[in-house]
Amino acid sequence: MLPLIFFTTNRVKLAHVRYLAEQFLLKREFELKIEGFRQKTYHANYNEPRIKSRKKILQLSYESALEQAEKARLDIARKFFFLEDTSVIIDALSNSKKKIPGVDVKYWMKNRSFNSLDVLLKKHGGNRNAIVQSDILLHIPEAYRQKCGLDEPYIVFTGYQEGSITEEEHSFETDTVFPWLDNKSFNKWFVPTGEKQPISLLPIDQANKYDFRKHAFTKMADFLLEKRIVPRDYKQQSLNLDIPPILVVCGYTCAGKTTISQYLIRKYGYRHIEASDFMYLNYYLRHDVNSKIDIGAFAEKALNEKPEIAAKKIAEYMQEFNTFPTVISGFRSIKEIEWLTNYFENNKKFQVIFIHANRNIRHKRFNKRKRDGAKLNLDGFRNRDKQQERMGLKKIATAPTSKKIKNEGSLDDLYNAFKEKALPMTRFSNETEIDFSKFQNFSQPLRLEDSIFVALLSKWDDSENREYFTTTEIARIIGNLFPALKPKHKDNVSRYFNQDFSAFYEIKPSDNEAKRRYRLSNTGYGKAVQVYFRLTKGNPSSEPSSNIAPSSMRLF
Repeated sequence: MLPLIFFTTNRVKLAHVRYLAEQFLLKREFELKIEGFRQKTYHANYNEPRIKSRKKILQLSYESALEQAEKARLDIARKFFFLEDTSVIIDALSNSKKKIPGVDVKYWMKNRSFNSLDVLLKKHGGNRNAIVQSDILLHIPEAYRQKCGLDEPYIVFTGYQEGSITEEEHSFETDTVFPWLDNKSFNKWFVPTGEKQPISLLPIDQANKYDFRKHAFTKMADFLLEKRIVPRDYKQQSLNLDIPPILVVCGYTCAGKTTISQYLIRKYGYRHIEASDFMYLNYYLRHDVNSKIDIGAFAEKALNEKPEIAAKKIAEYMQEFNTFPTVISGFRSIKEIEWLTNYFENNKKFQVIFIHANRNIRHKRFNKRKRDGAKLNLDGFRNRDKQQERMGLKKIATAPTSKKIKNEGSLDDLYNAFKEKALPMTRFSNETEIDFSKFQNFSQPLRLEDSIFVALLSKWDDSENREYFTTTEIARIIGNLFPALKPKHKDNVSRYFNQDFSAFYEIKPSDNEAKRRYRLSNTGYGKAVQVYFRLTKGNPSSEPSSNIAPSSMRLF
């Protein structure tokens, strides 16, 4: 995998480029990993000057990015990075000497109404033709320049799309799954040649044909292939591994998916992956934490248009611990399961378990749970079920390959029913409690991320209303757990969380980024336990091999 660092502060643009990179992986051609510069280093982004010359803007932007990369101690002699600039040329307003709005498009669009643009076009003869252009500047590390046959430190790839400005204004909301198809940028008015609607209103497969940024990105990818910087014959090496059993546990809200997953963790050494953690991750990467877009509506649309959206990231994570049996809970669409099994080349060790429970019973559990204070009447709960059915959950429930379990009695009834349906399951070792007192005299070098995992693990309990913590509180917990080590500064903890989003943590939003609060997700719990055992065994590569419930929350 070739990591490419993208210089941008625009979350939507970063999501768009990551999407473009994913398309090569989905076709099994090759894999490009896109890392945001701020996410990787937490340094300021490059300065983009407001001048009219496209060539000069790219040059000065590169020089600024280079300066920031050196400040961040990025190995620019070996690391690739790139930046992107979008420009627009409206024929009626431009001439050979001046392109309008040109590279100034994002500022030109501010406070610009469709009516004012329409009047302006008619005033200049009514020509509505326009071209949207994307320029991607790729830094060529010194170690690769001879191989690439280049003397210059960078190369520019240009993609463009011809079209026209729509003749009537359309009222619509930004696409929640593909937010670059928005109602704010020039995309809302730009009709690609051959289409009748603006690109933002086209289905994603159709919009991809006219994606000016994709045109430039593909040229960059082709260059990397041609120069053999990425392998031409991509093969995911782990696909043929003899992976342990993978149980996929599905069901409606409060059917008992998390309960049975935690049982498998504690009794049989399974690793738990919660699909909704990865759906939230995709949501945050596109819309940030404070977005008013409903996560349920986002998930429904995502599973309809991009069913692998969570499954792909789950597959990537699974490859980190392919020696352990895994339980995945929370898939809503059978297409997610099909995508994952196909990804692992139809591994025969996938088993789907569907947990049934009467809606009234589940509704009582939901209101008793009161996650973050949430309550629903029966009609609201029924609507939630219907939304999950629209996502495809009913097809999983009725699939002939799904084993069915009822959960309307005691926990022991559920566990016994599950053992009957899901055996054989391998018991790795005897149950062992986690003991945080082992860290009182801990003196080995400790990574910040590891200390955060252990700190939040020490505060874990099974309640849906378990506590969230500020970064200041997390730093204090770390200090109490590891008194023999130099304290982790709260600013460093803040930087860790602010760099990027992760499926390992749940976030309590705040308008002030510094006041956000964090706790482990269900997926993060399993990861934190892995870290605990690695630290206490003194083996950086070891994985947990026993019961992993902290003594404060053991059920057995």
